Amino acid sequence: GSSGGGGVGGVQVLLGELDIPLANFEASLRAYCEAGATEQPFDVATVDRTVPEPTPLEQLKAAEASGGAGAPKTDSQHREALAAMPELAHLGELVKSSAQVQLTEEDTEYAVSVVKHVFPEHVVFQFDCSNTVAEQQLSEVSVLMDTADAEDFEEEAIVPLKSMPYGSSAPTYVVMARAEGALAFGKFYCTLRFNVKEVDPNTGEVEEDGFDDEYQLEDVEVTATDYIAPQGVSNFKRSWDELTENEATDDYGLGQRDTLQSAVVSVLESLNMAACEGSDAVPPNARSHTLLCAGSVMGLAVCASVKLGMDAGRNVAMKLTVRAEDEALCALVHELVGQ
Repeated sequence: GSSGGGGVGGVQVLLGELDIPLANFEASLRAYCEAGATEQPFDVATVDRTVPEPTPLEQLKAAEASGGAGAPKTDSQHREALAAMPELAHLGELVKSSAQVQLTEEDTEYAVSVVKHVFPEHVVFQFDCSNTVAEQQLSEVSVLMDTADAEDFEEEAIVPLKSMPYGSSAPTYVVMARAEGALAFGKFYCTLRFNVKEVDPNTGEVEEDGFDDEYQLEDVEVTATDYIAPQGVSNFKRSWDELTENEATDDYGLGQRDTLQSAVVSVLESLNMAACEGSDAVPPNARSHTLLCAGSVMGLAVCASVKLGMDAGRNVAMKLTVRAEDEALCALVHELVGQ
């Protein structure tokens, strides 16, 4: 334990030397006190020295705190993990991975989240699954994705998860094909499917006969943001001047804002692009500002110039000019802001 003047710190030093878990010490001491008046002094030797097993929820929280299972992975970490899977080896180079999104409420029996991986002609959905109930063993886990509102996609493969771990998470994958290079969008209705076997909490024995069950997850959407990756450029003007072929400009109202700085933050969030030339910092009390940002979509360059102005009523107006290597990408970026 850590040292410290008196208090818990001192107790931990003492217990550390005696090799006793603090929780066990507290429990024994509480039991001793609750027993009422007694001739016997409290005996440290009676305290159980085995370290209590953390519950699955505690394990998950500890992993998140230490940047373990719950910490977001970088694109390069995703790239390595996916490349190591023979079922996905033929998909080519990973273009971009999205942020992790939770698909279950906090205190449900199953914890499921999704990460979307964009490949040249596919999107791979990685569903990280965790079982939070010790009395059940879940196997043959997969996610059924209904494409009724995602017609530009076609399911190509499912990589099931043999068993859903208790207290940690493991992935099952769905591979969706999209027309070559096309930016397909849509909403999927998702159902978690699995086989359940009861576990005897006393003996840990698993019943032989299981039954199939399913659980409704939140919908998963693929939007324009999933294809845009922030990509800083060393010289914005040069990149801007190189993209003269395709340009689209439009005006938008962003409503009332306290400062232009808060408008810049939300625009960057919507566009999912990288601010250039330090233009994401707005001088205090500024009434007008230009944000320059850059990104890439499926390897093609996109640049945006965002002119912002604030009137006396704190209403913010925005003039967005987008240049890109492909005409469709200009429209795509405008769509993001219009949403």
